[in-house]
Amino acid sequence: MKLTDIERKTIVGLEYEKSLSFLKQIDDIAAMNFWDTAANRMYYAIFHAVLALLIKDGYKASTHKGTMSYMSRQRKKCVHS
Repeated sequence: MKLTDIERKTIVGLEYEKSLSFLKQIDDIAAMNFWDTAANRMYYAIFHAVLALLIKDGYKASTHKGTMSYMSRQRKKCVHS
């Protein structure tokens, strides 16, 4: 199913907001010395930010592996540019 521009922008915005929400939680969690949970929030903040970029660029990934593979390919493009 192809997304309309409005649907794509909405989903990108929701994923970005989710990423920001996870980022905001990290300081409080770290202050309680819950380092595993803080690391988990960091991972998901990055995951949802990358997912937002992926959707913005018209790609679809339904797994963490697919999303991280996309991020890795984009990083390699930046390094070699």
